[in-house]
Amino acid sequence: MARKSKPTCPICKRQIDWVENRKVGSRTYVYAVHKMEKTESGRWRVKRCFLGPKEGYIHGSKTHIGLGLRLRGYTDPNRALDYLRALIDYLTGAEMEKSSKARVLFLLKQAADILEKELTTPSEENL
Repeated sequence: MARKSKPTCPICKRQIDWVENRKVGSRTYVYAVHKMEKTESGRWRVKRCFLGPKEGYIHGSKTHIGLGLRLRGYTDPNRALDYLRALIDYLTGAEMEKSSKARVLFLLKQAADILEKELTTPSEENL
């Protein structure tokens, strides 16, 4: 039976050995933990990478309220979709200069091209 590969840390690109939740006050913070090396006493030295608050960022989100955007940590699997939905909602009624609208359109087309290429290219899973 094949072993399942460990996920890669979005911060340091090492494999994640486990995920740790730390409660501070009423908030929970998420860390990726990596085994680095064994010490002379036989214990593992570990490195922790901060992945964000479990419930999303409070203070950072306040400055983006006009966009309808709630900033989230790396552990939220739907954050990119939620950001895109918020951006589309914002653009629906936004007053922007024509050059800014053209830049947004260029970037959205670029994103669409990347996704289309990924969806039409056979992946290793389908081989």
